Amino acid sequence: MMKLATIHGATVLDGWPQPADPDALSVSLDQTTYRRQYDYQAQVIHAVGAFNWRVAGGDNK
Repeated sequence: MMKLATIHGATVLDGWPQPADPDALSVSLDQTTYRRQYDYQAQVIHAVGAFNWRVAGGDNK
């Protein structure tokens, strides 16, 4: 079971859903499967704060 951790005042998961693949059609977390509903293009204009992943202005999908 995934645990929640508090880091610098933010509550985050202590691991990634499986599979941790951005192209997966579904992922599982704590024995629950979540299916992708939407897939769209996005671009980061400005990022402020703490993230569990690398993010910077100009990043896109």
